[in-house]
Amino acid sequence: MATVGRYAGSTCDGHDAWPLDVNMDRLINLGGDVSNYIGRMAATAGPPPSPNWWQRLDFNMDGLLNLGGDVSKYIGNMAKTCT
Repeated sequence: MATVGRYAGSTCDGHDAWPLDVNMDRLINLGGDVSNYIGRMAATAGPPPSPNWWQRLDFNMDGLLNLGGDVSKYIGNMAKTCT
């Protein structure tokens, strides 16, 4: 699979080193990363927390999984790899 480029400052070290790579396969893509939002959109941290809430996906840390604050982070980063 061809890659477009590297994610700025990415190192692939540790679980949180490269936040957009949710499944930690060293590649930002629809199937392994963005697809985690299916069925989770509008899930909240609570109270009480939604059963579909996953803090790992809340990139702007506002307690809500949504397009604008979280999924939009993938724009311009699809198919990038880490070093």
